[in-house]
Amino acid sequence: MKLSKEERARLPDAAFGDPAHRELPVTDLAHVGPAHARLAEMHKKGEYTTRQTVAIHHRIDRLADEIRGKKAPP
Repeated sequence: MKLSKEERARLPDAAFGDPAHRELPVTDLAHVGPAHARLAEMHKKGEYTTRQTVAIHHRIDRLADEIRGKKAPP
């Protein structure tokens, strides 16, 4: 499940929960839970504000919906 450095480098920014920092990759449904868990850890450490955490959480959910084939709301 862990991506290699090469695999991660090839991913588009849009494949990340935090595309600005290329953090929290979500390439398949197996990455959704770990992305949420890592986001919670990063928030607890103060790396993200509550506002950023909520926005990234929603982005991860939208990426999961896209993977599932659901149309994400605007």
